[in-house]
Amino acid sequence: MLFLSSSAFAGRYDDFAAWAERDKASSRQLLLDMAHAKNAHEFALAFKSSAKRQHKITTELIQIVHRHPELRCMAELGLDEDAFRRWSDQHPDADQHRARLPREVIQIAIGMQDYAKSLDRAPEVAARQANISKYRHQPEVAAAAEQLGAVLRDNERRLLKTFE
Repeated sequence: MLFLSSSAFAGRYDDFAAWAERDKASSRQLLLDMAHAKNAHEFALAFKSSAKRQHKITTELIQIVHRHPELRCMAELGLDEDAFRRWSDQHPDADQHRARLPREVIQIAIGMQDYAKSLDRAPEVAARQANISKYRHQPEVAAAAEQLGAVLRDNERRLLKTFE
């Protein structure tokens, strides 16, 4: 159902709408994997799997932005809040560019933001938090978390270059 709502607005941005759905699915999968992990090994695998998905999804976003250069003002799509704030400071005209984007682009981005907020209220959040407390100090989990962190830092670097 979520795909239909995004693709209804897509038109020439079908690739962007499809990417948004894959990004949302990846976020949901990480939440589920972390919540349902039965031991530290499974919890670490959640991070490792997410690292692979995040690299792929970021590569796809970069390709989409190259196909649709008007999306270069939408850095919030791939950056965390801190990186987006730094990017915004360097691109004070981004809001003007964003205001000229087609309605379908804005609707897709809003759908992504709404979905991210809904994940924060998902019933699996409590189990995820319990597992974080239980497994975070395990060496395998710490190593997998570092691996995911390295991928996210590299993704940030690549995205900042793309959104210049």
